[in-house]
Amino acid sequence: MKTYFIYKYEWEDGSVYIGQTFHGSKRYGRIEAYKSSPLVYRKMLDFPNFNKCIVKDNISKENIDSYEKYYIKKYNSFYKKNSKFGLNLTIGGQSIPSRKKRVYKSHSKED
Repeated sequence: MKTYFIYKYEWEDGSVYIGQTFHGSKRYGRIEAYKSSPLVYRKMLDFPNFNKCIVKDNISKENIDSYEKYYIKKYNSFYKKNSKFGLNLTIGGQSIPSRKKRVYKSHSKED
């Protein structure tokens, strides 16, 4: 059974990003994995030295989104609420689709 965890990236200037992933994922700590998240990606390129830590471990898939939302709120990392230091583009529980993966609605003849 896959277990998930919540992680935190923190830079010296106080910027914070909260994320979720599963054990065995290659996303955690890899800069190229954040190209679809422009704020984090740019921060990682400009300031590659940052603290990484797991804030909550051994979480089920059913509960991971709730924990991500909780920690984004706890660390005030939602960009729209804290544009100076928050790097999360959503309140948590969902990912930002990359441009390559966007799905477009097809229009039926009834439209």
